[in-house]
Amino acid sequence: MKQYNLLTFDNSELYHQELSSQLESLDINIIYTITKEEVLEYLMDNHADLILIYISLDSIEILELLENLHNDIESRYTPVILISHLEDYDHLSSTLKEHNIISLFTYKSYLHQLKNLLVYLQSVDTVQKTLTNELSESELRNIIDPLTGAYNRYGAEDKFYQLTSRVKAYSEPFSLIMLDIDFFKKVNDVHGHDIGDAVLISISNLMQKSIRDNDAFIRFGGEEFFIFVANSNLDISTRIAQKLNTLIKSNVHSEKKLSITASFGVTEYIQNEEMSSLIKRVDTLLYKAKETGRDKVVSE
Repeated sequence: MKQYNLLTFDNSELYHQELSSQLESLDINIIYTITKEEVLEYLMDNHADLILIYISLDSIEILELLENLHNDIESRYTPVILISHLEDYDHLSSTLKEHNIISLFTYKSYLHQLKNLLVYLQSVDTVQKTLTNELSESELRNIIDPLTGAYNRYGAEDKFYQLTSRVKAYSEPFSLIMLDIDFFKKVNDVHGHDIGDAVLISISNLMQKSIRDNDAFIRFGGEEFFIFVANSNLDISTRIAQKLNTLIKSNVHSEKKLSITASFGVTEYIQNEEMSSLIKRVDTLLYKAKETGRDKVVSE
């Protein structure tokens, strides 16, 4: 049975104590936050199964938080429960319809209601987990390049959508690195396509081991690859590209132990930019790297 992450937003230690006492018999991980900033900071790098918000807080701050959640593709469908006083129940019901509020509980009875809901969620978790795993495996087959194990173009679109949603929700920057293997046609012509494939697999494995879990390595076509670098500006991503450039040429690839170099272009996402525009800009920088000697990083 999975442990549920219950994220609470409230500034009262009394409610924290009540909640911990009532839920101690369940396998629930409770994360307490007292400001909107703490909620968003937690969600930037962690998952919540349920968010509990106490209406005793400032209503403007709550609405801002709900808007942030709505703008983040990873948190948009996280169920939210509001705890309120009876006197503001009707008002809240009419103003929060557009957000992912699954229930409005009153202070008087919310602990009993919440506990029952969590017991129910845990009771159906096994079936949901099986269905989710099957769906995930099916989706992965559609977005993974079969040769290298990198994401394909469809995977690139998914990652772009995720990252741009985080820009809107958290003002979190990201960058795109494009790399192209130098003189790859010569590898195929001299050694054959089997060795060419082995070089692609070798470099892909090396890159995927060298980037972070929240980054994405993508085979865009032939010997061209992308890396979406999450939560990174141009300066950070340029340094990452330089390290990857050194890593490729310091290793040997395939059973032929070939020395390989690659050229890199790096650029940072611009607010509201389309994916096609971002790719065009980074492709221009890669072309400059190729035209000015190869085996280098050009960023802008």
